[in-house]
Amino acid sequence: MQAPTEDLSTEEKIKEAARKIFLQKGFAGTKIRDIAEEANINIALMNYYFRSKEKLFEAIFQEALYELLGKTLQILNDTNLSFEGKIRAVVANDMAVMRKNPLLPSFVFAEIHTHVEKIVKDFPQIIDTNNLHFAQQHAEGVQLGKYRNIHIDHIFSMMMGMSIQPFLEKPFWEVQYAGQDAEKLFEEFIANHEKIVVEMLLGYLIIK
Repeated sequence: MQAPTEDLSTEEKIKEAARKIFLQKGFAGTKIRDIAEEANINIALMNYYFRSKEKLFEAIFQEALYELLGKTLQILNDTNLSFEGKIRAVVANDMAVMRKNPLLPSFVFAEIHTHVEKIVKDFPQIIDTNNLHFAQQHAEGVQLGKYRNIHIDHIFSMMMGMSIQPFLEKPFWEVQYAGQDAEKLFEEFIANHEKIVVEMLLGYLIIK
């Protein structure tokens, strides 16, 4: 039996409020009453839907993980994309996701230490990178003398690290450019950064 529309909208309202607070404060720094106040509902109603802060956090963390990692893994396993096309697509996707939710990477990585088992369970390819189609393409390119022979994990670290770092540093950016249109300047910087990251990765990996 389908839940009434009102119930669905209430649940989504709670999740939206929880996402905002968890991303700002993390699991440890968030109190149930913070989420209830943000959602403008009482704590009893929150407990009716999610029973505990842990259950609510699990739902939000799962969505955040998929948003940050799920699409990336889909791209890396897409047999219709070339190795170089995947690098371009992953960097573009990561930048788009983080433009939309700039707090997402700091939230996910801050929680990794206490939830790493969940990440491994939900995204096993994160620790089994050699079985990704992307890794197979790289290995084939290395054998042909087309790509530099480095461990695939270095490529993942470079792709992820260079894409995420500007968003982790954004608070410093806002202080540095206070009094100017910091958001516009940051957007222009990110647009250029995306191109530079791709050029640097391909420039290093492709043997000419």
